[in-house]
Amino acid sequence: MSNQSHFISGSEFGLDPTMKVRCLHGDPAQNFNPRVPTVDPTYKFSEKFTNDLRRIMPDAGGDIVCSYGESGEGKTSGYVQYAARTGWPLFEVQGTSELSFQLDLMGRINPATGQFTPGPAYMAMTEGGILLINEADAMQAAELVSFYDLITRGIQVVETGEWKTPDPRFRVVFTFNNGGLSGLSGMRGTTSFSEALVDRLIYVEHNKLEQSDLLKLCNDTIDQCVARWAGELQQNISTTHVNAIKGLTPKMVEVMANINAAVLASREGDYAATDGVALDKRLSTRALLRWCRELLRVDSRSSRNRLRKTFIESYAHRIQANTPVFDATVHLCKSVFGDDMWVED
Repeated sequence: MSNQSHFISGSEFGLDPTMKVRCLHGDPAQNFNPRVPTVDPTYKFSEKFTNDLRRIMPDAGGDIVCSYGESGEGKTSGYVQYAARTGWPLFEVQGTSELSFQLDLMGRINPATGQFTPGPAYMAMTEGGILLINEADAMQAAELVSFYDLITRGIQVVETGEWKTPDPRFRVVFTFNNGGLSGLSGMRGTTSFSEALVDRLIYVEHNKLEQSDLLKLCNDTIDQCVARWAGELQQNISTTHVNAIKGLTPKMVEVMANINAAVLASREGDYAATDGVALDKRLSTRALLRWCRELLRVDSRSSRNRLRKTFIESYAHRIQANTPVFDATVHLCKSVFGDDMWVED
């Protein structure tokens, strides 16, 4: 590997322009590797997450970077968009109990042709890319152990007998959906981690956004939907309607905060906010943006209860069968919107 590091400004992340972020693959504008993700200009980075990644990713010290929390919290998208902006090839894999390290990740020989088809781990090692394993704790413990050898000294490819030493720019990232409360002890409820592998994990808190960031993200998503639907579907949404929906987003973000606070309090045994009912389903950023999108597509003249209708479609359908939980969640919504805005029929 030649010394081709390049630095980009924090403005590429929507942050302080004086922030410098190192790009190990050179100038991202000149990197045409198809494995580099596409930049999503609406993605919002927190300063803390960006600072952590720009400090750790250029020199991970032979460690596996990991983030854990709950589904929809932006664990995966944060790494994808970091790679997009720094021009880092990224190979994303979904962890499952059937995933084989050697055959699925390193690669296998096609019995019909006798040719070796490299897997994502093999290609990431060769190209100096990021191997991102989502829900790595869903993999079998025996398969996970191989990652220790992979990042410390290299590994032999079983199908070819070849010994592979990783490119110095090669990184491994694990994300986990459980463990948000109890850390690694929580993850061991899914699979057993070897102590040697655990000792190789370096934790990065996922991209947590402030309410002001979420509000901007909601409004950006609305603008993006309006522009896309106008171009692709010739569906023009009036400015009056768009502004009306944007007027609701601060309360929607507040509802999200209240529900998630109630979920956290429930885990601590505090049910005061929900009158004794325990909540366990967070309202994720993904669900919030889905709510914005669907609310934008429902005209108040055709649906008086559009807030409730789209809230159920986007999030509450998961809890609708549990009447006490559903009612407690709706109560949190009403406390923010008021009975006049939150129509039940």
